[in-house]
This record gives sequence, C-alpha cells and structure tokens, in this order.
Amino acid sequence: MPDKRRWTTTEQHNFLDTYIPQYLEVQASRKYHKFWPGLYQDWFEKFPKPEPEEDDPTESEVDDDPDMESHSESDAGESGDAAGSKRKRSSCKAKAKKLKKVFHLCHVFRHSC
Repeated sequence: MPDKRRWTTTEQHNFLDTYIPQYLEVQASRKYHKFWPGLYQDWFEKFPKPEPEEDDPTESEVDDDPDMESHSESDAGESGDAAGSKRKRSSCKAKAKKLKKVFHLCHVFRHSC
C-alpha cells in the first residue's frame, strides 16, 4: 500500500532518491544553484506537467488563496506599511510560488534519508 503522506508516486520517489548523493555534496558546499536546474530539467523530462483538467482552478483562483493573503498582510504590518504596494504584493506572491515548489522537493530529500 502506498504511503499516503507522500506527494510523489513510487516512481517519482525512486527518481528523487537517485539525486540524494548529489544533493548531499551540494549541501556541503552550499552551491545549490548548480544542483536545482539539472534536477528540474531531468524531472520535467521524465514527468512532464500534465495538461489542465476541466475542473482545475485557474491561476486567478489560485492567487485568491486566503492563506497567501493573510501572510502578505502580516508582512506588510511588520514592515510598517499597512497598505503595502501592488509591486511589493505581487513580488511576494511570485516568491511564495517559487518557494512552494522548492519546499516540496526539499521536503522529499529531508525525509527520504
């Protein structure tokens, strides 16, 4: 029975496992910028992004995620700019999307050793 806590299939998990030795080397040197592009390229060659389904949310529906809104509001409050700027908010959303992708892959490497 597959592990329900994993976001990957068994094939994807095995693929990522093959990158653990490389990742550990990169981790020691802290040169991650040399590791991620190759991994992403190999990943998407082997597991292409599926075509959207009819009932998938659109990008605007994903951008309206209340969790992201509350996070950006708390960031604005900490910086002293309660209103925030549109550029700053869009920049935060873009960074959050990138970090979310990286987090999923980092999570696999952390818990598969």
